[in-house]
Amino acid sequence: MTYAKFINENSIEIAPIVLRDDKKTYSNPLPEKLAEFGYLPLIETEMPNKSGFSYTYHYETDGESVIRVWDEHENPPMPEPEPVVEPEQEITEPETTESENESAE
Repeated sequence: MTYAKFINENSIEIAPIVLRDDKKTYSNPLPEKLAEFGYLPLIETEMPNKSGFSYTYHYETDGESVIRVWDEHENPPMPEPEPVVEPEQEITEPETTESENESAE
């Protein structure tokens, strides 16, 4: 499990592998020691996947854990595509040239 310190709704601090205080260094500290330093279990929720919506997240704490909470935002409707109008092409007849044999007559 990941532990984090709640800073504000936009920021958390992930617990380091090594903690230090004035007297000791704690490598791979136990959850109880992390709690003494203000780190709580981080509950990372999965982003919803609802068509037509986008999501941002923020953090909340209940004092026992830090929770990632998703905020749903409705996407604006896509404008209808304008029909593609092909420019009118001018129809021309191919130029004809007399062959050399005909012009010699």
